[in-house]
Amino acid sequence: MAPAKKAAALRATKAKMALPRPDPRLEKAFKKAAKLSPKAQKALAAVVVDAIETLEDELMWDATFARTQDQLALWVNDVRKEIETGEADLRDLDELLAK
Repeated sequence: MAPAKKAAALRATKAKMALPRPDPRLEKAFKKAAKLSPKAQKALAAVVVDAIETLEDELMWDATFARTQDQLALWVNDVRKEIETGEADLRDLDELLAK
């Protein structure tokens, strides 16, 4: 590969691997946090990690629901057809569990 092409490929790879620049507010928060006592930093870190994990869980569920919308729509249509044709058992949950 020609040196110019190699350099361009290397720059493109580095750009893909680079982390996005943090939001300025996040940078400000970390600078302020760095001035806290070690005990306060530890407590803050626990809160921040918990919040990030909660956000990651919510994003995962959002992605999961987005991927399954077509299948859910098919199931809804199947249930509607069963109700229309009288195939569905429309008793409430307590009645069904009492069997």
